Amino acid sequence: MAQYQFKHNYQHERELEYHLGQFLEHDLKWRCRESVLVLEVSFAYSEEPIPFEEIDSLQFKPIKAGEVWAEKNFACAWFHLTGKLPEGIDRTNLWLDFGNGGEALLVDKTGHSIKGFTSGSPVFNAFDYATEKRYCPIDAIVDDEGNIDAYIDGASNSILGEYNKPVTMTHAEIVRLDPALQEVFSDFDVLYDYAKNESFENPKKALFIAELRKVMNLFIYNDPDACQKAKEITSKLLTLEGDNHKQVTAVGHAHLDLAWLWPIRESKRKAKRTFANAIYLLKRYPNYHFVAPQPQQLEWMKELDPQLYEEMKEFAREGRLEPVGGGWVENDTNLPNEESLVRQELYGQKFWKEEFGHYVKLRWLPDTFGYSAALPQILKLSQQDYFMTIKLSWSNRTLFPYHSFHWQGIDGSEVLVHMPPEGTYNSRVGGQALKASELSLRDEDPKDHFMIIYGIGDGGGGPNEVMVERCIREEKISYMPKVQMSSAHGYFERLKEEKLPYYDGEMYLEKHRGTYTSQSNNKNFNREFEEKMYSYEALLSCLGQQGDKAAIDTLWKEALLYQFHDIIPGSSIERVYDETDAAYKEMFAKMEEMANAQGVSYTASADKCLMNFGYDNLSKIEKDGENYLYYQGDCALIEPVVYQEAKVVDMPKIQTDFYTITMDNDGSFAEIILKESGKTAVTNANKLRVFIDRGDAWDFEDDYREQPEQFMQLVSSQTRDFGELIEIKQEYAFKASKLTQTIVIHKHEELIGITHDVDWKDTGYMLRAEFIPAVWADVVNSDIQFGYLGRSALEKDDHEVSQFEMCCQKWFDLSNEEQGFALINKTKSGFMSKQGIISLNLLRSTDYPCVHSEQKPLRYAYALYPHTGGFNPVKIDNLAKNYNAYPLYGSQALAMPVLDNEQIQITAFKPAYDGNGFILRAFERTGADATAKLSLPAGYKLDCEVNLLEDTMGAADVNLTFKPFQIRSFRIVKM
Repeated sequence: MAQYQFKHNYQHERELEYHLGQFLEHDLKWRCRESVLVLEVSFAYSEEPIPFEEIDSLQFKPIKAGEVWAEKNFACAWFHLTGKLPEGIDRTNLWLDFGNGGEALLVDKTGHSIKGFTSGSPVFNAFDYATEKRYCPIDAIVDDEGNIDAYIDGASNSILGEYNKPVTMTHAEIVRLDPALQEVFSDFDVLYDYAKNESFENPKKALFIAELRKVMNLFIYNDPDACQKAKEITSKLLTLEGDNHKQVTAVGHAHLDLAWLWPIRESKRKAKRTFANAIYLLKRYPNYHFVAPQPQQLEWMKELDPQLYEEMKEFAREGRLEPVGGGWVENDTNLPNEESLVRQELYGQKFWKEEFGHYVKLRWLPDTFGYSAALPQILKLSQQDYFMTIKLSWSNRTLFPYHSFHWQGIDGSEVLVHMPPEGTYNSRVGGQALKASELSLRDEDPKDHFMIIYGIGDGGGGPNEVMVERCIREEKISYMPKVQMSSAHGYFERLKEEKLPYYDGEMYLEKHRGTYTSQSNNKNFNREFEEKMYSYEALLSCLGQQGDKAAIDTLWKEALLYQFHDIIPGSSIERVYDETDAAYKEMFAKMEEMANAQGVSYTASADKCLMNFGYDNLSKIEKDGENYLYYQGDCALIEPVVYQEAKVVDMPKIQTDFYTITMDNDGSFAEIILKESGKTAVTNANKLRVFIDRGDAWDFEDDYREQPEQFMQLVSSQTRDFGELIEIKQEYAFKASKLTQTIVIHKHEELIGITHDVDWKDTGYMLRAEFIPAVWADVVNSDIQFGYLGRSALEKDDHEVSQFEMCCQKWFDLSNEEQGFALINKTKSGFMSKQGIISLNLLRSTDYPCVHSEQKPLRYAYALYPHTGGFNPVKIDNLAKNYNAYPLYGSQALAMPVLDNEQIQITAFKPAYDGNGFILRAFERTGADATAKLSLPAGYKLDCEVNLLEDTMGAADVNLTFKPFQIRSFRIVKM
């Protein structure tokens, strides 16, 4: 008889694996619950949230399971649940089981938050039992006679806010949960997740599938002792011997975006649901730990639910609710300026100190779109030694070299970083999570311990019981990494004992590069706020006044909120920007009111002088109707030169003190020649090229450059000659979109100013200004907060190729030793400097998540700076600072503190946080050692040096030394 060899193909095991998963989610899960009572439900619908205090004024109407209660996103309703338990019923293990098709919050009779509910999210595998939150003990809603009376605040959106369809009421019942069956379910869940993620070559996988099949059969074939026999099987599997010695610190959290696919008002409601869930789990599980990372959320809780807030503080005193993250919010770190990054830590850390009794040592920033090389110094000077993030694992061309390392900033300061190797802030902390973590560890990483941050984030909510039960079981399993629910700070205290590698400079994220450009208005308003606040705080300090601290703090906190990593990057829905745009305008009105109270204004006019608060070689050109005002000088009060009379001229070639400028027929600069050397600086400059943009608000790919060329078309051009000042006004069109470009050239100024007023009507395009510099260099320098970086202008490896879009603060410069070309921006921070082309990203009209993005009136500005000589960081930094300034205008000359070395840049002169004097902050901006003497205005004296939290560091002398890019802050007091 012929002999044949049959090889195992594992198809049988694959089929069994599938059926086991179906049994777990669609059978065993439901065996754990028994319906006891279907509740009567009525609801009162509203477009916007209605406070609990107004509930008696609402009109409720009945609703049944399966009926629609909302037709659109972000609708609200109060649900009223009533019923009566059967007489004499055993109340043991009775639970409320509620679902409204979205999210909801159960409150007590005073409106205090008790428990949050969510149906999950399609993004997280439909209605995955590891993400949903549906049960609550009945104690809070039933009286001694068994009467049930409860109110639930409902939202039509899911975790991620993506319900663009009618939302139905799903269920409202009292159920009995069987503890023994729940134990079997939790065991089966852990064992199945482990087996599913093991290789078929692992003999344990076959064993587990076979044994779990036995458990399944006990139930589907109705064995009368199924629960007991199943527990015997699962207990044996859980206690099998193994040799995995890795240890995992599991930290419960909720990555709650403060806006994204939902408005800020819904974030406040999500926060209440999230923290109510956290308190519920902290009460139920003695070893559970949960981190609270954003003081803004807690300030909301303090205002919206004081009782919940006090419960949070009590668990914080126990050490199980753990404050982390010194920043006011989980902010973007590329776009806000240096003082904004400082104020994030100042307001965040002061909140923790004042409300919870201590600063935090760990900066918690799981999700942000790149990491400024200024951060290590800022964190160290705000009492933070540790840094946790996830987002670097999202880089899509190269793998970041480490998960645990020391990160050194541009000044040499260092913080200890851990990036949990699973690569997600939405971990379910099961076998899949543990396996993914193990496989992702780098050779340089510690092999015996790592961290997992678990809980469903984005929309908040945090962990549920399934995740905590997984942790409890995984603590004792020897063939998996052993999980311990513990503190994040504790993990870093252990990690710091390891010998770890170093990483220097910027941590560039190879993703989300569209965020440097999207939502122009929001970015403009942020920059305007930053610059206006610098002027106002300097005004108060020069006057020796503290000002209205409450008003200033409120303004700063609101601006810091809008620097959240899904607001200022432009990655939120349309409603977010409609609301923040309106809020900024109110903020600016308040700032103008405060300035007016001091007899000054932010508005320039021919009869007002510019008040100079520390700007070097200040020059400003302001529009006054059809005329121009020109301010130039170093004195404290600068009078304007008024340009009123102009004549329309034909001027294809323009001569200034610095350039010969030749205009092209398409409205671009055909050539700019440096007058000093006679050499060409740039050609084909400022061509307005349009690209098809198929990305969403936060992403576009590098292949956009492969498109055929198409440009905006010049429709008309007019040149007006004011004598010393030339204005060129050009009208451009592309399809239905229009753009007015105003070029301002002053014969005695080096900057060539360009302003765009845009009426964009076409969806799915990106507009860029392109330039071809006459010289090229291997490195392009650009400013970041408290310094600058040199980035590669080449494409030698995959990481350099991935940097096809880079981010600057106010300027970037490409130079050799003889000459260079720079661009200075007002919030147009995204640029490319590759393949012989410089390209400034001006506009992105994407359609997701904000529909018809940028299709509203826009204005932005940038300036060209061709120059002789090599890269000069002081010169270009001064030009950029002046170009971006929003000074105050008045008639009173006020003296600023002065440092006599131009290497040192003052970034703040502000009233002290505690009201004791004023804070002067400065940094070294060239990357070299420096000394400087500090001169103070009459009536002031130097008190001491402080850190960024304005706590005393030690004595200070007016003769100062600075290390490269060092930040130093001082307390100045009145004599």
